[in-house]
Amino acid sequence: MKISSRSRQIIIEIISYLYILLFVYAAVSKLSEFENFQAELGQSPLLSAFTGWVSVVIPAAELLIALLLAFPKFRLIALYLAFSMMVMFTAYIIIVLNFSAYVPCSCGGILGKLGWTAHLVFNIFFTVMALAAIILMLIPCPSSKPATTSRKIRARILGITLIIVSNVGLVVILHATSEGLIHKDNPFIRSFNSTAIQSGQTVLPNNNYYFAGKADGKIYLGNSEAPLYVTEIDTLLKKRKRYKINLDNYDYPFRNIELQVIPPYFYLFDGSVPVVFQGKITDWTGHAVRSKFPYFSSAVVVDSVNVAFRGENQGREYVLGQFDLKGTEEPVFMEGLLRRQIDGFFDSDGMLKYDREQKKLLYLYYYRNQFLVMDNKLALLYEGKTIDTISKAKLKVAYLKERGERKLAAPPTIVNVQSTAADGLLYVNSAIPGRFEDKEMWKQASIVDIYNITDNTYRSSIYIYKAGELKMNGLMAYGSKLYVLLGYHLHCYSLNNK
Repeated sequence: MKISSRSRQIIIEIISYLYILLFVYAAVSKLSEFENFQAELGQSPLLSAFTGWVSVVIPAAELLIALLLAFPKFRLIALYLAFSMMVMFTAYIIIVLNFSAYVPCSCGGILGKLGWTAHLVFNIFFTVMALAAIILMLIPCPSSKPATTSRKIRARILGITLIIVSNVGLVVILHATSEGLIHKDNPFIRSFNSTAIQSGQTVLPNNNYYFAGKADGKIYLGNSEAPLYVTEIDTLLKKRKRYKINLDNYDYPFRNIELQVIPPYFYLFDGSVPVVFQGKITDWTGHAVRSKFPYFSSAVVVDSVNVAFRGENQGREYVLGQFDLKGTEEPVFMEGLLRRQIDGFFDSDGMLKYDREQKKLLYLYYYRNQFLVMDNKLALLYEGKTIDTISKAKLKVAYLKERGERKLAAPPTIVNVQSTAADGLLYVNSAIPGRFEDKEMWKQASIVDIYNITDNTYRSSIYIYKAGELKMNGLMAYGSKLYVLLGYHLHCYSLNNK
């Protein structure tokens, strides 16, 4: 069917003005809510690593193309550019829907209400319109020779094919590159490609509870104000039992008792004495282990014989070590594992954890973006980093010579608040907002970042919503569930971690 020159011109102008309307509206929407636009791009599974420059380039390109479309002299090149952008947008949506680990929120404005599938149809429609306008502008004159016309048609088909292939390829490359950057060399952009759905909760008598252990479909809670009582709760948070621990000797100057339950045994520690009690959960009777223990401020039971601990050396700097419960060997101090930055004490403060499934010890610093991964003999496997950028502790330490003490002279910048390790994953409750994150969300929820300690990569992050004004004060992973203490609330979250 032949189309008159006048009809062609009208169709081309209609398509051009539709594109002008689309691109101007889209660009103005992005720029008017630029922070939200950046936050949405920051959660993109394809482009999050490039959010900084992509968030500027896209609206700028849309405005430029809209401007060029308004002038007949530049209309053909503008249509090519519009076609290229729509091909990339369409390829992006196809990859998100079919090859991404999760589907993020759609873009803002009217188009945000369409949903991803409808958005895909919309993009394909506009892509076809741009292609139609290009074809109409390139239709040869009737007087052209057939051979010349045939060559031009083949060249134009090849050119359009190259545009499609190159733009789709560009999106694929950005996807692959972004994935690598996010998981290996993260520029402090969180990826929320895992979900945590609350599946249970219970209310505790007070907010002094902490996680003491897990096994056989049960979790165990200790209480800092009632250290000789243990609470047993099933994983559905429905059934609850309370036991009293009896000791064979109470003649110790206890100051800081901590409970750990590793069925069939339980352990009570007080590193300020120091003393360790061991017993079975069948009768909850603890017997003092007769051994020479060093003073320690933190300890985790590695197995029925060995305990990893954190103590102090002669220079009053934190040091990691290991002792055996039978007392057959001298305690081993692993000097040099904890790296001094300021004073070797406050700057080295952190959390000692043990992944029982992987048999790996971990030490996560409170005030810097670093953690250690060690085997169960405290041999260093590697030093990892959390995704934030605080590599040196921000502390102001005051030395009181008269009293021989040192104190923090100002509130420190806390990087890592809570943590737990299980099944090769390290879960970290971070205190530092990432780039392009919604500041309002931080008022409603805490962030837990997930790391794979077997390949030293960042995997994703999840939101844990606060219980009113109560913040997270405990964290434990068990199978596919994450248990969280929020004041006197105990919540259970089911994890979907692709």
